Amino acid sequence: RLVELCGALYLVNPAQSFRTVLDELPQSPALLPLWHRLERRLPTAERQLLQALAVFRTPVPADAWRTEERADADALSQLLQRRLVRQDEQGAVALLPALRQVIYDELPVEEREQYHLQAAAIRTERGEYTAAAYHLQQADQPERARPWLMLAAVSQARHYNYQRALELYRRVEQLPGEIPEGLPARKAEALMGAMKVEEALKAFEQLGNHAQFLLQQARCHWWRGDLERSREVLLPLVGS
Repeated sequence: RLVELCGALYLVNPAQSFRTVLDELPQSPALLPLWHRLERRLPTAERQLLQALAVFRTPVPADAWRTEERADADALSQLLQRRLVRQDEQGAVALLPALRQVIYDELPVEEREQYHLQAAAIRTERGEYTAAAYHLQQADQPERARPWLMLAAVSQARHYNYQRALELYRRVEQLPGEIPEGLPARKAEALMGAMKVEEALKAFEQLGNHAQFLLQQARCHWWRGDLERSREVLLPLVGS
């Protein structure tokens, strides 16, 4: 049916490329009734697995659905045979893109949030903390997303991906609730690593006169070429 729909849409406007037709397929008004018809015919386990997969933005390892808690292996095999789900060379599965947004938009809010919580658990089990935080936010649980975003940011900084770490720290700051105690210092270090010297200097100055922060301030001044100011900042440490 999807192939027939793609062909029909392509024939309506053959000037469009077939890739354009595929990209615009989720917005086609013909797709929703097609999904409703398909939904009525699918067994419950297959329909629920399609709904669970709809919340994932990127492919998820197939073995996530082959655990004791998620005994959906048979349903997954059937969906693969029906070509409603596709599997890549790494063994990860994803819902057919043309259907994903349609199914997602049709989910009631409560069900959608439950599927996002399930997705967060799957991503957390695999150490995919940024993705886990996304699903927790979509499940309206931003307070649970905060520690996973922090872990993801720290991991990025340890791998010298300072720009990405900064992006994640800023996402943490935007979450409701209190800012984690160690965030300002970690963000300042990431600014330094990203060679954003002026921003790093301001951040370290706001952290106070602890020895480690004074050393970093002096370092910033040195990078700015202000050797005199760098020595002035270090004087209290030398005197002590």
